[in-house]
Amino acid sequence: PYAENEDSICKYFEKECGSVISVKLQMDNMYRFTGIAFVEFADDQGLEAALALDGLPFTPQPERILKVRIDKNVKRRPPPSREANSLTVYAGNLPFNMSKEQIRHLFESQLNASIVSIRYHTDANSGEFRGFCHIELTDESSLQRAVQADGIAVHGRQLRITHSTTGKKRSKM
Repeated sequence: PYAENEDSICKYFEKECGSVISVKLQMDNMYRFTGIAFVEFADDQGLEAALALDGLPFTPQPERILKVRIDKNVKRRPPPSREANSLTVYAGNLPFNMSKEQIRHLFESQLNASIVSIRYHTDANSGEFRGFCHIELTDESSLQRAVQADGIAVHGRQLRITHSTTGKKRSKM
């Protein structure tokens, strides 16, 4: 039996991934939760963080394994537009076991992009990589090469590389 409800699933994903807009549970004909929930996130970063949880134990019930998928019937938002003067990209859907050094190697060696810094996002409690990061690049040509690589496959995962919407906010600090 599944002990979870909309509220507990919402709290779990908000803790792990960020702001949740809605949670809808799939019920059987006896109105019992089937173990399938549709979770809508406030932004693509939340979605990418949730996708990074695929295959991991569901913390409230560790014997249950998360299967996270994108609902193919929902149209995805287009990538965000570039913040003025930002040289930062968002890289998502990265393999969970990918280290900061491996990400640097991917961008510098395979994409020929020069990196200033990487903000490698980890879970506050476990310290495990959440499957996304923000990468500040040194110049315009590195930025363009990185963004053009959106959709490349790494270890069977299709990466999402877009202009970061946090670049402008960070540069003001």
